Amino acid sequence: MGKLRIVPAKEVMKSERFKTILGILKDAEQGAKDHHIFYDLDKDENGVQVRKDFLYVAQKEGLTLSIKKLRKSNSLELIFKPAETKSGRMPADVYKKRVLEVLTAADGPLKKGEIIERGELNAATWNVRITELVDNGRVNRKGSRRQAVYSLP
Repeated sequence: MGKLRIVPAKEVMKSERFKTILGILKDAEQGAKDHHIFYDLDKDENGVQVRKDFLYVAQKEGLTLSIKKLRKSNSLELIFKPAETKSGRMPADVYKKRVLEVLTAADGPLKKGEIIERGELNAATWNVRITELVDNGRVNRKGSRRQAVYSLP
């Protein structure tokens, strides 16, 4: 029978490069709140490797980042996503809280589309969440289907 041999993993990136990229990403994330962010590659830089390095650092630091290579240009577009959308889904309690906040701020009953727009909610989970709120007596529904309006009790 053979022997188990453990070899340290190859260092993916030197710590100096990691710190440099982290600094770039932190600056980019700050600017991304109000602007589109681009990283212009030097002539000798490999765009594929730079993209991999950026994504590696972003993952290690918990940043939600996607990167697009711009056509006919030697630039990368850095796109940061809000932390809340990391998993792709809004937690049920946050969703229901937003529905209640929208209805509290409203002057009167609102339709589904108005609530979704004002609360910046995902329409895909609307039926499940609104049914829970109605069944628990936290929201009133008047009418059905497209004519339904919602209000607080």
